[in-house]
Amino acid sequence: MLVIGVMSGTSLDGIDLALCDFEGFDPVSYKLLSAITLEYDKEWKQELSQLHTKNGLYLCSMNVHYGRYIAFQILRFMESEEFKNAVQGYSNESVQNLIISSHGHTIFHEPDTGLTLQLGHGATIMALTGFNVVCDFRSQDVALGGQGAPLVPIGDELLFGEYDACLNLGGFANISLHINGKRRAWDICPVNFVLNRWAERLGDSMDRNGMYSSKGKFISELYQQWENIEYYKKPPPKSLGREWIENIFLDQIYEPAFDPRDLMHTAIEHIVKRISSDIPKTGKVLVTGGGAYHPLLIKKLKESTSAELIIPNNQIVEYKEAIIFALMGYLRWHDRINVLSSVTGAMNDHSSGVIYKKW
Repeated sequence: MLVIGVMSGTSLDGIDLALCDFEGFDPVSYKLLSAITLEYDKEWKQELSQLHTKNGLYLCSMNVHYGRYIAFQILRFMESEEFKNAVQGYSNESVQNLIISSHGHTIFHEPDTGLTLQLGHGATIMALTGFNVVCDFRSQDVALGGQGAPLVPIGDELLFGEYDACLNLGGFANISLHINGKRRAWDICPVNFVLNRWAERLGDSMDRNGMYSSKGKFISELYQQWENIEYYKKPPPKSLGREWIENIFLDQIYEPAFDPRDLMHTAIEHIVKRISSDIPKTGKVLVTGGGAYHPLLIKKLKESTSAELIIPNNQIVEYKEAIIFALMGYLRWHDRINVLSSVTGAMNDHSSGVIYKKW
């Protein structure tokens, strides 16, 4: 089955699209046929970064509007020569019956209060593209008492099970591994979410190649404050949301008193400390996400652990999450388990996602 995985992360880089071919269930095999990131323009970045401050009517409107945006980006992708070349050899029926599996863009995520919202109206995507759509993967897990995150570990289990652990360095750092024979996973700490925000104060979109953090100074009192954050003392399952990060890392210190370079340098030290406390001491650890390209972060991580950190090819680094959300749509379509209660803390494993069938 052909599936297009659609992912938009908290770092606001853009929409990741991954065209995958899945076969079987035990085991699942996959091929990544084509992948692309369609970057947000300045207006969309600003819109998405401020949506959590808007009223309910505005959010409802933007849910549909963003669904249209996703649909048009998918259609644009499908009209490209890259897509057409990727599906050569597949029957017209296979292409017409592909599934769009959309994560959407997270606006609110407060599982302890039963609240999670991923923007991107699935019915609108289905209506405008004419393809079956699976979306809204987190809500059911939260309703079942889970954290609604991380969801990627189902893919770590089924597609990347040869590694002792999988570490993602995206907006947040999260880890997935086996403990006592069960897959466990949790969010560790913020990464690109805070680094990107502080880089914006310097007129850039990210800590490009570590050029800012490497020139910064260490702020000892701030580091100690972060190290004593209560979240780090909680056992998993646990997950992080934008609201928490803004309250803890941004709202309290986002002020001219601190140079952004110093904030980023101190944050790198904190991130390394938190991750090195959570990853296995030995074995092979797959490292993906935009943070895998951060030379200073990776250098310090390698120095802090005796585990072997493996950075795969660029497509896996950049599109692993989109691939796994494609997998989640594939599993949901076939009513197979795609969320693990051992990871999220839900009352049971389940098959999550809302399906909108084409007319």
